[in-house]
This record gives sequence, structure tokens and C-alpha cells, in this order.
Amino acid sequence: MHYAAMSTALRELANRTGYDKLSWVGHSMGGKAVMDLALTHPEYVCRLVVVDIAPVPYTGNHAGLIDAMMNLDLSSINSRADADRALSAVIGDTPTRLFLLQNLVPEDGGYHWRLNLPVLNGHLDDIMGFREHAGVTFRGPVLALNGENSDYVTSAHHPIFLKYFPDVTFETITDAGHWVQADQPRAVCEALIRFMNEHS
Repeated sequence: MHYAAMSTALRELANRTGYDKLSWVGHSMGGKAVMDLALTHPEYVCRLVVVDIAPVPYTGNHAGLIDAMMNLDLSSINSRADADRALSAVIGDTPTRLFLLQNLVPEDGGYHWRLNLPVLNGHLDDIMGFREHAGVTFRGPVLALNGENSDYVTSAHHPIFLKYFPDVTFETITDAGHWVQADQPRAVCEALIRFMNEHS
């Protein structure tokens, strides 16, 4: 569970499509994965859209979120509402909790996490990081979308983006947090269509 492996998986996916190059869109960890792909194998990338993440290492309480999910007693859960109530004691932010609960799925009369939580937990440093690509740039067009209310991408990150992606355009989606596409789906779609049309 690291970006070199994700980049390999993306290349395999691209090969199955039969197209020489694809336009890639990635949010958060997915954004780091597509940036890694563009920097290591640009022959697979036509255009790139990176949503609310920068090519930098991050810190944060993601381990606490994974711990909360792993420690949830699934045998006592009869609905997502039950899980929401149980998790609310340790994950106070409702949007974050509801986002995580999308990964709780019914199975055989009970519930299970579709995420491989032990693997995520074991590779959290890799996921939060971003491997250095010294002297490497991707010259194709890049759109960096960020949420107005998110602190994942700030103006301080712009020079780092430009170091790797000299043809980057920055766009902020108003009234959106880190989950930009969930908060403002229409605005995100419009930005994507605009970018694709401008760089067709």
C-alpha cells in the first residue's frame, strides 16, 4: 500500500483500456497516486486533475480514524445508524464519519468494512508521504482543484506543484471542504469539463 504499487496498478489499468494515454483524475490519496504515475511514467498520462492534495508529505490523525474503525464492534451493529452512533463518541466530525461509513457494507446479515484496515494502518506513513522525484517534471496540463474550506492545499504548496508540474492551473471550489466532489459536485464537474475542453 504505497505509491509505487499504486502507480503500477494504474499502468496495468491503462494497458487494459487499449489507449496510449489517458486523462487521470485523483482525489486525496488518489491524487498522489496519479501524480506519482505522471512523474514516473508520463507516457501513460495525457492530462491530470489533482483534487485537494499536494505533492508533499502530510501529518494528521488518520491513525485515530483507522483505530476507531478497527475497534468498532461489528457484531453489535445492525445498521449504519448504529455504527454512526457508536463512532460519534470517537469521531466527532459528522461529514468525516459519514464519509468513512460509506465503506461499511452489509454481508450475511451483518456488516463488514470493505477497506483492508490492517494494511492501511500498517502503511499509513507511506500513504501520508510523497516520494521525492528529484529533477523530474511532468510537462502536460494539470488542474489542481482545492476546496475553499480545506487546508490540504494552500498557496504555500503552489511552488512545489510548479516544481513538478510547470503547466499547472490552480482553481478553488467555493463552499467546499476536503471532499470537494461531495460538497460541490456540479462545480467540480464544470471545472473538469472546462479543463478537458481547453486541453483537448
